[in-house]
Amino acid sequence: MVTLKVKEDSKQAKAFIALAKTLSFVKIEPESESPYDPKFVAKIKAREKNAKGKKLTRVNPDDIWENI
Repeated sequence: MVTLKVKEDSKQAKAFIALAKTLSFVKIEPESESPYDPKFVAKIKAREKNAKGKKLTRVNPDDIWENI
């Protein structure tokens, strides 16, 4: 089995999808929605961006109660 991801915003992509639908051995499934809340996903992506930019908060494990 092979998975193809096609952005449907161009004429060529729409033509390709139309052609693929005519083939008996091709099954087209719409992309499923994420089970996660979009706000939660945005927070995680923001944290990843901050981690890559070295904008981190370091916590000393020996003094964890003082840092809370």
